[in-house]
Amino acid sequence: MVGKREPIPQNTAATAECMTEMMQERRKQMKKIAIASCVVTAIVLAFAIAVMIFVLTPMNYYNHGIDMIYRHEYEDAIHMFERANGYKDSAEQIRFCEAMLNDNVLQSESEAEP
Repeated sequence: MVGKREPIPQNTAATAECMTEMMQERRKQMKKIAIASCVVTAIVLAFAIAVMIFVLTPMNYYNHGIDMIYRHEYEDAIHMFERANGYKDSAEQIRFCEAMLNDNVLQSESEAEP
């Protein structure tokens, strides 16, 4: 007969062994994927923490310092700009606050003199 195939005899022990090997290989692949995912997640978290420490925190201190300048709280503003660790023009803002404090002291002294 043409077109009719004879069934291939199957060795159940060989098939089971082959299936076991395939499952072990699949487990190895899944383990590699899990490890890679953990590594990528750790890198992303480390980057996010670095951004918070080196960008967002100094930016917050700087912005608080600017707010304190508007409220004429120059001494507190100086502390905020010092904590900003050189963010933007915080050194210039410190000099401004010191100048304002000196001007306030001079004004107070001149007003106190008769």
